[in-house]
Amino acid sequence: MKRTRAVVHPGSHAAECRGKARFQSPCLAWRAARRRPGRRLYRCRFCGGWHVGGGRKR
Repeated sequence: MKRTRAVVHPGSHAAECRGKARFQSPCLAWRAARRRPGRRLYRCRFCGGWHVGGGRKR
């Protein structure tokens, strides 16, 4: 039997949070971000947790 992949639509919760560490508080996210210069914190509108994003501005 051939396995099929789950379809993830752009803009969905799964697409936005896939492969990103989720932190419960901004303090924990800041501790992780300090190890990598140029990273920014943001609150995810899909899962409600905190993620560490890339250094580029939107």
